[in-house]
Amino acid sequence: MDLDIRVPGYAKPELVYTIETLMNMAFVEENHIFSTHDFPRVEIQFGGKVICFHQSFFMGEGKGPEEWYSSDRLPSAPILFKSDIFKDQLLLLYGESVDEIEDNKYIVKADIFGSAFFMLSRWEEFVVKDRDQHGRFDAEKAFSVTNGFIRRPVVNEYAMYLRSCLEWLGLQLSPIPGGQITLSFDIDYIYKWKSLRNLFGAWKRNFPHLQQCWSDSKSYLKSRSDKNYDPYYQIPYLLQSLAKKGIKAVFFIKAENYQTAEDNADYLPGDPSMRPLLGEILSAGHQIGLHPSYASFERAELIAQEKKLLEVAINQKIALVRNHFLRVQLPKTYQEYLNAGFTVDSSAMYTRYPGFRNGTCSSFRFFDFMKREETALTVVPLVAMMYEDLGNEAEHVKEDMVQLSNPVHQIGGDAMILWHNSDLDTLQKKQAFEDLLDKISVHKDRF
Repeated sequence: MDLDIRVPGYAKPELVYTIETLMNMAFVEENHIFSTHDFPRVEIQFGGKVICFHQSFFMGEGKGPEEWYSSDRLPSAPILFKSDIFKDQLLLLYGESVDEIEDNKYIVKADIFGSAFFMLSRWEEFVVKDRDQHGRFDAEKAFSVTNGFIRRPVVNEYAMYLRSCLEWLGLQLSPIPGGQITLSFDIDYIYKWKSLRNLFGAWKRNFPHLQQCWSDSKSYLKSRSDKNYDPYYQIPYLLQSLAKKGIKAVFFIKAENYQTAEDNADYLPGDPSMRPLLGEILSAGHQIGLHPSYASFERAELIAQEKKLLEVAINQKIALVRNHFLRVQLPKTYQEYLNAGFTVDSSAMYTRYPGFRNGTCSSFRFFDFMKREETALTVVPLVAMMYEDLGNEAEHVKEDMVQLSNPVHQIGGDAMILWHNSDLDTLQKKQAFEDLLDKISVHKDRF
């Protein structure tokens, strides 16, 4: 017997996408058929029972993106909702904290679909025009940040509630599998000590800590005689550490050398010194993705150019992408990735706010809310990163990564964490990284 799902015709693309996405996150494999009606509610029927989900966000015949995605449709405050058929309290963005069962009918006024669509599509970032110094959406203005739930995968919670609703209808569902984390590395630079200027800069930053200045001086002299001793030259170490644990990872590689303040990579993928390293990464079974330049955010043509440079260097097509500085503007950037031939992105994180930018710890297809269509781009959430410029101690970041990995495992999610090779330049950072590999269950194979 199939699930019969009826949605209001005026919002069919958005609601079909949202329902399908939540069902995937809830591991619901039951056959289902969508049809439309003229009422502002979603009805799911099975086995003589029906659930009526009232729509608060997607309501009103004749309304569309121009009216839905406006500042006056932004959520005003979180809504706490506790249902008798679900063990946990939900945090909603739309609807009312009301549900009731009348014989074989379950009526829900909590709008899980409008709330989920808000988080997944990130139309908030299109409507709210505040930008930071890098042209990114200002994370300080995100509803999830200002209301303190950025570290909570609320969309997965909606999915688990939907799963309980379907079980109330009588569906027999398979157990939820364990989730897993994918380890990734952004290779912004290969070397720390490129010239005396770098050493002078380190002295300036570390003064008056003379011991660190002396340590940097010794490191500089040692690496000048053999670059294998450079503190950032860590790809061989990474390959060795991953091999010991049987872990497969993703390396995001740059393909620019523009020598601007933000785009100043010290390598090109086709360099004679770089090709062997890339070959070792692939031979070990890891994946390589593109780390597009800072400049590509404004110049979309650079994305395809840099992609081609990297593909020529490694002699294979590239599917994965993560932008430098996590510079993403939605839906524009994702459409540019699709135009360039990418199918997987992992830029979905606010740099200074680890957690769940899209409200989920599971991968999902991106929905272009302006074109009103599901795209072929899969978004793999990035939930935490280690990067020295954020001023965080490696031990603290490691513990944060472990904490944010817990819901990924518990809800059957799949997400990424990021560690820069430049953050393996001390014994303390390496120890924190090794501890991380021991404490989280990372993917043995991916993509």
